Amino acid sequence: MLILAGVCTEELKPIVGFFKAIIQIIQILIPIGLILYGTIDLGKAVIANDEKEIKENQKLLLKRAISAVVVFLVATIVTFVIGFVGGKEWQDCWRSTNQCTNGYDPISGGCK
Repeated sequence: MLILAGVCTEELKPIVGFFKAIIQIIQILIPIGLILYGTIDLGKAVIANDEKEIKENQKLLLKRAISAVVVFLVATIVTFVIGFVGGKEWQDCWRSTNQCTNGYDPISGGCK
């Protein structure tokens, strides 16, 4: 274990929960926005009936879809990095923020 072992206290759990809630919001909203925005751009090009613009927007939509998948996988990447750097205790701390019986409150970062 690293020097940081034993720091997952009750005072730290709300902070970890807050960052986890932010990551979950990012994980959902940004991919939806990227794909929606790319679809709108492609739809405009199709309506304009410009073949060159359609091809450019197809490539752009593909790049945005790949970016959306990468953003969606952020939580998995963060969990892996936390486990690699902090060990099992940090993984347990990260996971424990979801184990609320009455639901999770993202504003306070703790259980309701």
